[in-house]
Amino acid sequence: MQRRNYHELSPYDFECLVRDLLGAEWSERLESFPPGADGGIDVRLLRSAENFETVIQCKHSPGKTWTGISGALAREAEKIKGKQWSEYWLATSASLSPQGKEKVAKLFSSQSLVPEHVVASTDLDALLNRHPDVERSNYKLYLTSVAVLEMLLHNDLFIHAQDLLTGIESRRKYYVQGRSLAKAQEILGESRVCIISGPPGVGKTTLAEMISLNLIEEGYRPFWISEDPREADILWRSGEKQFFLYDDFLGKNALVEKMGVKGDARLLALIDRVKNSTNHYLIMTTREYILSAARQTYELLRSPTIDYSRIIVDLSSYSVFHKAHILYNHVYFSGLGADARKSLVTGKQYKKIISHWNYNPRLIRFIVDSAVAAGGREAGAGFAEFMLKSLMNPTELWGHIFTHQISQVARDMLIVLLTFEGVVELSEFRSSVKFYREAVRGGNSAMEDIQNGLSVLDGAFIDVFESDLRGRMVRFANPGIADYLYRYLRDNPYLYEGLANGSRSSGQVIAVWKFVHADRAVQGELYLPELASEFRQSPHVLLDAMVRVIGEAVESQSYSFRIPSLSFSLERVATLAVSLAKTLTVAVLSETVSKICETLSGRWQSKSGDKYWALSLVGASYAILAQSESGVRLVESARTWFSETLDEADDYVKYREFEEVTGSQSDEDDEWIREDFVEFAKSQLDAMYESDDLDTIVRDFDELKSALIDFDISGEIESYIESVEQRISELEAQDPDEEDDDEWRGKGEDGDGDIDSLFASLE
Repeated sequence: MQRRNYHELSPYDFECLVRDLLGAEWSERLESFPPGADGGIDVRLLRSAENFETVIQCKHSPGKTWTGISGALAREAEKIKGKQWSEYWLATSASLSPQGKEKVAKLFSSQSLVPEHVVASTDLDALLNRHPDVERSNYKLYLTSVAVLEMLLHNDLFIHAQDLLTGIESRRKYYVQGRSLAKAQEILGESRVCIISGPPGVGKTTLAEMISLNLIEEGYRPFWISEDPREADILWRSGEKQFFLYDDFLGKNALVEKMGVKGDARLLALIDRVKNSTNHYLIMTTREYILSAARQTYELLRSPTIDYSRIIVDLSSYSVFHKAHILYNHVYFSGLGADARKSLVTGKQYKKIISHWNYNPRLIRFIVDSAVAAGGREAGAGFAEFMLKSLMNPTELWGHIFTHQISQVARDMLIVLLTFEGVVELSEFRSSVKFYREAVRGGNSAMEDIQNGLSVLDGAFIDVFESDLRGRMVRFANPGIADYLYRYLRDNPYLYEGLANGSRSSGQVIAVWKFVHADRAVQGELYLPELASEFRQSPHVLLDAMVRVIGEAVESQSYSFRIPSLSFSLERVATLAVSLAKTLTVAVLSETVSKICETLSGRWQSKSGDKYWALSLVGASYAILAQSESGVRLVESARTWFSETLDEADDYVKYREFEEVTGSQSDEDDEWIREDFVEFAKSQLDAMYESDDLDTIVRDFDELKSALIDFDISGEIESYIESVEQRISELEAQDPDEEDDDEWRGKGEDGDGDIDSLFASLE
């Protein structure tokens, strides 16, 4: 009889296994309870019509015998002495002889326990043999099956089989069966091909392994495709049950084209071959942003076949209970002591961790491993505090890796990303890293080195992802990384000159301005006093960088139209440069304004730019602009730009403000602007009234209302406003707000009770 290894099961896993096995054996639905609840009831069968109650006590003690569990059982028997149920069973993962079962029954004689109702490890093995579906649904147990692992180990046709075994060995304790598994199996059952995509580190490969093991149990032989779909042609055996695992089939970063010439055609050919077979399967994994980018390059990858076969795995695919179970497994199998576990349960600190905005399976494991390695308070009574602190600001976790384990190129890349406030288009990021390294390090910075650095950082320090509006983007994988880098800058203020000289674009010099000169009261403006001290000694360094960026017209692509004050436009850089130049000499100020005029004049003549900061610039430097011919031309080009681009309500407001700033507004001009705006507002309100899009109406109406206040015309178009308000009420009545989805409310998979039950076993 096949022997199972129960060591990798937690008490919760074991309880679920007993519940499922006895339920299958008795053809009854059993219910489980929190450990210790109701006087030690773990699993129960209740037939209310017969007033018959069967209680099953679960004791998870893998590898032990009667001698090793007798003390714990004696204490349990004493605890429930005097309680009576219709029928009492005891299930244990320990190994018991017939004599050992008799001793257990004698301990629980007050509950009328009989040896036949003591279920030990060999009995569980027998039940699993009779109910293979239960074993298949309990993946962690299945992964420890000696037969399965031996099949993998001795399968000489499985290319890189040892890699798969190593991965299973290191991850199997943490496996949690979630929603994605059932969906992936459904896709595989329908099309025989499953493409698992998603961001780095969310469990794509783990899911592929779980599916693979299920296929192995069904008699399919596994084969690993490492580089080219044609490998499957070499290994293909028409008469055999085979499946192919193609991990990261598009490569691990978007800069390396793994498929090569006609790779898309070969892949589609393999997919079609598998779909037309009755005894073959294909499982592939890739990062979602790489797949999206590849589909722009390879036309065949836009085939509907890809869409039908794809499942996206990300944090949204994790239920609350799933996230709780992942945390529980990492803590239970970590080797943390009783004090650490208790700290997590006391006050239900685990809920704060599960619901934390920085929750990520990879980060959870990293924090737990760090606590174990650090020992002391972090691995004792202060564990929960350490974990929450690390989630809130995991700077200590990144420091050692940053300073000792990644290259100088990778460190430079992270510093550059910080100057984009943590998110930037991939193409702009690569160009900016090259500029920074050549400005700060000297020489020519090879793009190959930058590509290698990106590959190292992706999935750990940064994420490369696909944006619907802006294509491939780069961001920090976790906010705590940025927190660490800010501290790194505070500790190394000499980096100020490099940050300024190495800034290529408007967004970067604005970020450096924030570091050294930001208003600390403004939300989102980060002030670093240590860098500010360096700045005060060399303010011209930042000013020169600003003027250079304006002259070269390198504008960051990422700036907000809805919140102009957050923009990274050239006009904002120019406004800051004028403000900085005013603190220096008159000659510097005059020269700065002159250079700004050279660049912005043509830009404004073409009626492009950031009106919000253009208005600020004119207001901040109008007295100087009026003294030079180039300054007067710049003001006139702005006036033409503002007056001829009245496309939105805010355009009217800014044009009116511009005339006020320059002091050239007559009463006749003001009346003309006002009358024109009245007609504009009426047309906009008419369009809103005719629309069926509630969100658009509300957004546009809110934007228009602020302009109505500025022009003081609400009374003149009151009927129009009332009509739109009535339209909004009608649409809201047709589409009422859905009830709030409180993930912690209710029972079932995401309910409080199940999660509390899970963590109760840690005490």
